[in-house]
Amino acid sequence: MTASLIKEIRFYFIAEVTGYDYYENGADAIVLMYEPISRTVLLLLIIFKI
Repeated sequence: MTASLIKEIRFYFIAEVTGYDYYENGADAIVLMYEPISRTVLLLLIIFKI
């Protein structure tokens, strides 16, 4: 029997706002995620290029 070295990490969606209110020439969206076990907060700036 082998031990699994892969740990499952789940981030939960907390909030999303449009980015143009905060970054004039930057992000299209700002997303906030949370992982409760390690208490990690992830702030994503999403930019869509066409």
